[in-house]
Amino acid sequence: MSRLESSRGQGGGRGSRGAGALVGLLLGAGMVLWGWGYTVDDALITARVAANLSAGLGYRVNPSGELVDAVTPLGYAHLLALAKPASALEALQIARTAGAAAWLVTMAWLGAWLARFGARGLGWLALFALVPCAGAWASSGMETPWACLLVALGAALMLDFAGDFGGLAGHWGLGPRLVRCLPGALALGVAAAWRPELLPAVLVLWLGAAGLLPAWRWRLLLLAVGLLPSALVIAARLIWFEGPAPLSSLAKPSDLPHGLRYALGGWILSGYLCVVAPWGLGRLSYAGRVAAAALGAHAVSLVLVGGDWMALFRLYVPVLPLAARVAAELAWRTHWGSQLARGALVLTAAGLMQWHSGASARHVMADRERLIEAATPHLTGRRVAALDVGWVLATGAEVIDLAGVTDPRIAELPGGHTSKQIDPHLLERRRAEAVVLLHEPGAELPARQVERRLLRELTELKGAERVTLPLGKGGQTYIIHTIQPDL
Repeated sequence: MSRLESSRGQGGGRGSRGAGALVGLLLGAGMVLWGWGYTVDDALITARVAANLSAGLGYRVNPSGELVDAVTPLGYAHLLALAKPASALEALQIARTAGAAAWLVTMAWLGAWLARFGARGLGWLALFALVPCAGAWASSGMETPWACLLVALGAALMLDFAGDFGGLAGHWGLGPRLVRCLPGALALGVAAAWRPELLPAVLVLWLGAAGLLPAWRWRLLLLAVGLLPSALVIAARLIWFEGPAPLSSLAKPSDLPHGLRYALGGWILSGYLCVVAPWGLGRLSYAGRVAAAALGAHAVSLVLVGGDWMALFRLYVPVLPLAARVAAELAWRTHWGSQLARGALVLTAAGLMQWHSGASARHVMADRERLIEAATPHLTGRRVAALDVGWVLATGAEVIDLAGVTDPRIAELPGGHTSKQIDPHLLERRRAEAVVLLHEPGAELPARQVERRLLRELTELKGAERVTLPLGKGGQTYIIHTIQPDL
């Protein structure tokens, strides 16, 4: 098979692509409806920064605090601020709605893209839609659905170029091919600028497409266009925050064992085992092999960055379009028995994730809203030390971030984001007025190392109040310790 051979089944007409887009849109709507109740604490950090930007307070977490690189995708909070949110909760709802819309566009685009493989391609998209990971993150308020949309757009253009346009190399001039490929390179470049762990996968896609160009100057142009967004983000960070990397990379240092567990667990439980076909991969078109190689590069990247602490394998969601693309072509290249086995693996992954996290994921937003409402009278206007600062920020409090995600001085301390070696007299030195600690069901001590260290300091101080607030129905509780003003 030549490098320029188009994938079997490609070239569906407008009618089939329109039908595919409709199928993808319907699948996406079902995923959004299922996962609408999910969010994470970090989404409220972004929302607070967006609300501060909207109020003219600058890129800050605490209104009276310093400028801080608290959001990994630099520019995302600025986009949310364009809607003029008046509070963190309002900004979060804007982010969730916009993310859901982006997800619908992504699924419609994927449906149109995979329609070239007929009903089999769309069938694999439907199987992926059953896995809870993507549906939950679609409306979480994080940038995840936007990164997925950019990868879907960029990969489709780049791989179309490697397939359809490569097959027309003898009839088309360079101009149309290059013009078709450059927007894809730019879209992938923005995705990598927002989510740096995507860079290895994106680089594989760039190199795969660049290898089809006949001259080095055009290959270099393609790579330059793709790298431009990351270069601009690095330059902005150097100017604004005096460092090239996001603060989260310092606050949450990479951990190779955790990264390996995350990468393997995500590959299995997010349904990506469906692209593991030792004999089938060798039969893929050039475009399919490039997509498969990009998936492998992304898995290696997740090992090196140490994975992610958030549930439902967030960092795998942006490469869903690549997995769907490979699985759809494998449906044309492999025996039905192999397809059946891979389909069973996806369904098993979907079932396991639904059983383990599905029910609880759908109630996270409602649980957070009740927690914020109950905690607001105790925290508003106070300087509060906490490890999970997102929901605390939504109460109107000023935070002392024990994880360092929004605090450069704590971020550079040794330890992970739940085990920072904090100053034994941090509360006194930072003039904390309250402390929030998370307790597991029935546990007397807090759940995480840094919180247990703070509890030892609290025993030396006189607490004026101790309020216990339940977190959902799982038995976890947050305990608010307030500290007397004279301390």
